[in-house]
Amino acid sequence: MLEDFEDGQDVLVKLRNNDEYLLYDFEMVDESIYDCDDVVMATISSVIKSDFCYKNGTKIELSINDIVELKDPCNEFQYFSG
Repeated sequence: MLEDFEDGQDVLVKLRNNDEYLLYDFEMVDESIYDCDDVVMATISSVIKSDFCYKNGTKIELSINDIVELKDPCNEFQYFSG
């Protein structure tokens, strides 16, 4: 599902640890790297809430299992809630 977003499209992502980011350019990470198939890489557009500091444009990797909500940041349309 994450790969279906258009390149450059911001998505509000809330994680299980309550971190929130605007992310874009999602791509699945080759499972042979981590020996699992649930890791996705995305680029940070903006940090909404996090205990860590990231520069905009930083690529991060996260587990799909840690995502609890995906929303459109403009109209609050919910793509996913788990």
